[in-house]
Amino acid sequence: DASSNELLVDTTLPGTPTISLVAGDDRVNEDEADAGVAVVGTAEANSTVTVTWGSTDKVVTADGAGNWSTNFTDAQLPADGSTTISASAEDAAGNTGATGSRDVAIDRVDPTAVLQSAEVLDDDPGPAVGVPPGGTTDDVTPILQLTLNDVLAAGETLRVYRDGLAVGEATNSGATVYAYPDALPGAGTYVYTADIVDLAGNVSTLPLNYSITVI
Repeated sequence: DASSNELLVDTTLPGTPTISLVAGDDRVNEDEADAGVAVVGTAEANSTVTVTWGSTDKVVTADGAGNWSTNFTDAQLPADGSTTISASAEDAAGNTGATGSRDVAIDRVDPTAVLQSAEVLDDDPGPAVGVPPGGTTDDVTPILQLTLNDVLAAGETLRVYRDGLAVGEATNSGATVYAYPDALPGAGTYVYTADIVDLAGNVSTLPLNYSITVI
């Protein structure tokens, strides 16, 4: 009997894989790097996806819906700076499509500015006078003034907390001095703390625990 074999020819390239937002904002900070960074995306269903970040390649298989995911440890991440993740898909016939990519910034360094001095100013009525730590004032709109050893780097923010709750951001008032004008709800004792956060979310807590009592 004659027999026949069917040959399936597939010369269609798989589509370009997509890479979803990384670490929520395409910026990886120290804590996120320490925990490992998940990279997820889509590609042709059941294709083999090669994901490259720096010098590390990860090979994963997209599921039937085309979803894929992998994880990079801190040691597998490139050096800090602007980086690019790429992904290419290969189908069962061995066809490889175009490479998709996503730019991701890595910053594992905390802000470096150091607190040199802190003062709460009573300026109601003027001129402004200092309220020492643990001191009293009748001014419900005092100014917290913080002097750093240097100006904040681009993208850094000096956050002010009152009794553990974020109340605002201190702004530069000249040289390396940052000020936050508060609006207190009334009489009572209040404690100010502060930290600096950069664009990637790295946080440097300042050694500040400044209490005042409003009478």
